[in-house]
Amino acid sequence: MPNPLAERVKEYQRTYKLKKSDEVPMSQVAYFFIGLYAVIHLLQFFDFWTLLLVGAIGYLLYGQIQTIWASSSTTPEAGGSAAGGGPPSGSPTSGSKPKPKSSGRMRKE
Repeated sequence: MPNPLAERVKEYQRTYKLKKSDEVPMSQVAYFFIGLYAVIHLLQFFDFWTLLLVGAIGYLLYGQIQTIWASSSTTPEAGGSAAGGGPPSGSPTSGSKPKPKSSGRMRKE
């Protein structure tokens, strides 16, 4: 049984590999050199292991904040909002079904 993680890594390598006629975009080159400059500049003040540790912790915190932000923006609040006191007057309530969209032609009912 093949490893699903290994299969996914192989697929990513196939899809993201540059074609022979493609060139690296200039924005990618610019981001690389900006990152390289930033690391060299920060190495003047911190040693390599401290910089690596702070970078890893920052990466983990960034991932957690992104996950929390995405989950809080996609899940509706239970019981309405605390400040608003309920849904706005023009919006449908949570129990009602939304009206189906028409296809542009008028239907006879």
